Amino acid sequence: MARPPMRRTRRVLNVILIILAVWICVVIALAVHIDSVGRIDNAQESDTIIVLGAGLLRGGRAGPAMIRRVERGAALWQQGYAQNIICTGGYTEHHPRSEAEACREILLNAGVPYDAIYMEETSTSTEENAMYSREIMDAQDWETALVVSDAYHIFRADWLFHKAGIEAVFSPVPPEEITGRPSYNYQIMRELLALHWQAFKDLLGLPFTSFPPA
Repeated sequence: MARPPMRRTRRVLNVILIILAVWICVVIALAVHIDSVGRIDNAQESDTIIVLGAGLLRGGRAGPAMIRRVERGAALWQQGYAQNIICTGGYTEHHPRSEAEACREILLNAGVPYDAIYMEETSTSTEENAMYSREIMDAQDWETALVVSDAYHIFRADWLFHKAGIEAVFSPVPPEEITGRPSYNYQIMRELLALHWQAFKDLLGLPFTSFPPA
């Protein structure tokens, strides 16, 4: 005897609700993990420091995220963690210069010599940051990297840099130093979306595609 349509509908709905509840629990756990990973500073001597780019403001000016990341990279260089720094980030629409160029300007003002700065001006995403930084490292025969970004960005960056075959450790800008808008919690939510997109893209074998700058 066929199962009544209402009972079948209720069963399907229950399965959907269970899946949704599990997904929500996973997302919450992942958000907590993103936050906890971003509070761990694993800085150690490396062949190079890599500063991950951030979106520029109108006129190509460095925004708060760029400034704090680069200043941390400069401080690590001054402390002797590496003899050089790779600035990452390509050209984006409506900006007259690359993110890497804005990074270099801040480093020069912080006392880092011009010839200690390497430029990666091709990338438009964290995944490409890793891929093109790897090309610079290979050309210079470097094996290890100390990567700098905001705390909320570290978990995804760790995944993508190791996926690119880079032996990397991370020194995040702490959450307490991340000010202004969008808020830190908003950035955590954004990272969750980026992780979902990355997993979906990898599952389908899609090519490199840009996600809005971190």
